[in-house]
Amino acid sequence: MGEPKLIFYADKEQTKPLKLIDFGEIDADESSVAEVYVINFGNRDLRKIQVIPTNDSLEILESPIELPVGILSKMRLRWKPRDGEDLLAPLVIKGKYYKKKK
Repeated sequence: MGEPKLIFYADKEQTKPLKLIDFGEIDADESSVAEVYVINFGNRDLRKIQVIPTNDSLEILESPIELPVGILSKMRLRWKPRDGEDLLAPLVIKGKYYKKKK
């Protein structure tokens, strides 16, 4: 049985795949919001999704609860760095995988 395969994109048209989310340069005491898109290219639906930041200066503003096979969904993240902090932290995505109904 195959695993779901999530691919992240910088754009809704799915022309710019992402390995890292770039928040750009941020002034002190400011924050930056990034919009990214995720699609499930696997053969199993992902449900009861939880997106968990591994750094407390990162906040999840919007994320999907379910991601059926072939569906594109938007995620919004806010980063408010501490003094001199660079962010290199993975996002943990948890959920339950279900077979696609025929």
